[in-house]
Amino acid sequence: YTSTIATYNREIIVANGVTLTLPHNQNLLYRSIKIEKGGKIRCITGKFSLAVQRIEIFGEMELKSAAISAINMTVGTNAKLHADYHGYTAASSTEPGYGCGQTSSGFNRARWGPSHGGKGGTGQGSCASSQKTHGDKGAPITMGGGASGGGKGGGAIFINVTGLLTLQTNSRISANGASHGSWAGGAGGSIWIRATTVSSASSAKIQAYGGNGGNAQHYDRYYGNKYYSSAGGGGGRILVELGASIGPFSPLISLNGGSKGRAYT
Repeated sequence: YTSTIATYNREIIVANGVTLTLPHNQNLLYRSIKIEKGGKIRCITGKFSLAVQRIEIFGEMELKSAAISAINMTVGTNAKLHADYHGYTAASSTEPGYGCGQTSSGFNRARWGPSHGGKGGTGQGSCASSQKTHGDKGAPITMGGGASGGGKGGGAIFINVTGLLTLQTNSRISANGASHGSWAGGAGGSIWIRATTVSSASSAKIQAYGGNGGNAQHYDRYYGNKYYSSAGGGGGRILVELGASIGPFSPLISLNGGSKGRAYT
């Protein structure tokens, strides 16, 4: 996460209706950050790292691949800290977990779901990259694979809180893969949380699930319309390391793979 270094010994408040875009490929230092309800911070063009004494998220923080270190962190009621749909895009077949697509021949052109912590769902033909997982379950910082013509993978978020991490009612920390209406869904990304002490509502969510696949059709001049359903993306990776919990630690943790597109009726 080191390219250039910017040092800001100051406080930031992002008000309702305001979106603040942070630079990528930098190490950012702040005294405190507060995102009010309806406010948003974004950094979705690359990696970045953030060191802050106190961060309070009551709106939304949208990231691609980030490492956040804080003394105290609060993700408020209905607030979101996420890297949903900001992983691999399937721009190249050499990307990890690439989900292949059969687009030009055959009756069945169902596409393969991409992989990450879990394998992608199967499609027509063969796709070795979809059936090979990647990343490290002991240090999950990799992004989810993307589907050819379909859903993008989830990004990656690492959180290190040396004091208290508070997850309020219906808060969410996630790196989900995108679903797609026609082709395969994207694979889930990575969430790695390390906290000395945590206080979590039972309705808080930690997610890195794969996106659902869709369905499509084409017309064959000899056999008429042909229908097929593409696969869901593989699940991502989640690691939670806690020193202590104030009350039960029982958030809703989801990293399942996506579903295959519905059948035509």
